[in-house]
Amino acid sequence: LYGGGISESHSYVAAFWPTGTGEVNLFEGWVGDGVNVITCSPTGEMLAGIGDGQIIISDYHGNKSTVPNTANVQYLDWSPDAAKLVYSDTSRDLYVINRDGTGKIKIATSAEGVAWRVGEKIAYVGNKLTLINPDGTGTLETVVGGRPQIKNNGDVVYQYLTEVRVINNTGTNETTLFSGYQPYTFKLSSDGSKIVAGAFGDPGIWLINIDGTGYTKIR
Repeated sequence: LYGGGISESHSYVAAFWPTGTGEVNLFEGWVGDGVNVITCSPTGEMLAGIGDGQIIISDYHGNKSTVPNTANVQYLDWSPDAAKLVYSDTSRDLYVINRDGTGKIKIATSAEGVAWRVGEKIAYVGNKLTLINPDGTGTLETVVGGRPQIKNNGDVVYQYLTEVRVINNTGTNETTLFSGYQPYTFKLSSDGSKIVAGAFGDPGIWLINIDGTGYTKIR
């Protein structure tokens, strides 16, 4: 804005139904505070984000706290019970840590995008799409791919170029779900039936069925 008037900027964390209706502002802040990569806990009552390189946790009223012993965080996800978090940092080291900042262990190196949320395995992007136990054992390299997401049955859905593929947690039975995927973010719905995404050139929030049908801009 130009001129002598008073301008204000407000940012909110908002929620709405998958139909795009019923939007409500939950609390003000976070984006304006420099927090990004916001993700909901699988248990539904908390949010986690990255602010100034650290993990920030908040309830849905905006009561937030910093997770101690986290720094230079680039990617993160929740454990299925929301008691722990997994994250990779700018050095590409992969850590599991309790929500209160205790019990931190390094479980892998050369790690980027990461997913946990459901099942017994953590998935991350290394030289290949890799599965690992939360204690750092049982490392299994599978196929080339990115942006992993884990389904309730343990299968890993991921992106390869413009294809969305799935592979089971033993590293077998790789299947292409659909081609022509262009959006630049990739999150599975809680039931694994849809992809939630954003897109370059047409900002907003999109839903896509896991079979590639039903591209819908909901926000």
